[in-house]
Amino acid sequence: MDRRWIGEEGAKRLAEALQSNSTLTELDLDNNPISASLLDRIKQKIEWNKSQPKGAKEAKGPQIAVKEEGKVRLERDKVKKRLEEVRKTSKAEQAERKRQEEEIKAMKERKEMLEKETKKLKE
Repeated sequence: MDRRWIGEEGAKRLAEALQSNSTLTELDLDNNPISASLLDRIKQKIEWNKSQPKGAKEAKGPQIAVKEEGKVRLERDKVKKRLEEVRKTSKAEQAERKRQEEEIKAMKERKEMLEKETKKLKE
């Protein structure tokens, strides 16, 4: 799987599959964008598989930690709530920013007009 770009999500799925696999003893994941901690956990499981007698059928050994669905859901809900708060604040800030930008634009237009009038008077 060298340079296959399986990525972090693919590696998590591979880790889940390895929990019930006791026969895989070699796997090349070089040049894949995978976190070191996940790579270490996969390596531990493969090393454990290598240490088992041939024909071992039960997949025991180090369990590969993958985030539990409940924890992920909780984090997702927290992020959604925070995003809603930011959006509410952001709408008020956007309205104020737009008002300020319009005021600045009007001031620039007035300045340009005054500069033109000043230039005409000097001629």
